[in-house]
Formats: sequence, structure tokens, C-alpha cells
Amino acid sequence: MNIELSPRQQATVAAALTALSAGVIVSVGLGLFYLFIRFATTFSSVFLPLFVAMLLAFVLQPFYRFFEKRLPAVVAVTCVFLTILLPLIVFGWVF
Repeated sequence: MNIELSPRQQATVAAALTALSAGVIVSVGLGLFYLFIRFATTFSSVFLPLFVAMLLAFVLQPFYRFFEKRLPAVVAVTCVFLTILLPLIVFGWVF
């Protein structure tokens, strides 16, 4: 049993298959987005310190490079930590 479709019917079937495929792709994308959001909210207590550490690394890198050109690496890291922590400690002690 061979079914012959007219060009109009072929175009209709093609449009329906395209719409169905687009619907499946959008549904899978939304499902993956939902799973990513659930994963991120579940493990936010792990990701937040990592994110803050990454931002601090980017922000403090030029400061570290400044000290690294003039001092050994261990001393440069110590200077960066001291120049960040000492004002915070003094502020906390005063207030």
C-alpha cells in the first residue's frame, strides 16, 4: 500500500514535523535549565565560597603581580594577605 501525498500535503507534514521537533527541543532545553537551577540552589552553599574566591583572585591579581615583581612569591602572597586583612582587623577592633 503506497500512499502518494500531494505537494501541499507534503508541506503540511513537513511543517508539522518541524513544529514537533522545535517543541521537543524547547522542552528538553527548559528541562535542562530547570535541572541546572535545582542543582545550583541545592549546592549554593558550596558554590558561593568558590565564586567569591574566584572574584577575589581576579581582583587581587594585579596587586599580587605588583609585589611579585619586587619580592619573592611567598613574601608577595604574605604582603597581599596582610594588606587586605590588617585594615579589616583594625576596623573590626575599633568598631
